[in-house]
Amino acid sequence: MSQSLAQALAPYGVFFYVVAPGFVETDMASSLLHGSEGEGIRSQSPLGRVATPEENRRSWEARRRRHATYGS
Repeated sequence: MSQSLAQALAPYGVFFYVVAPGFVETDMASSLLHGSEGEGIRSQSPLGRVATPEENRRSWEARRRRHATYGS
């Protein structure tokens, strides 16, 4: 959906930024990530781990900067 909106509204100077980190190491995900499914979840990432809340926050901050005029 974000790609369709971005294509439709880019000519008007409207940009859409999406951060999709997958699993993030949070209290809510902890039991799943540290349980029997955790290894399988981590192995889906090229880095072999899940994102930290700090990494997720930095991704959002990078996208909301005023000078971010292009992304993919």
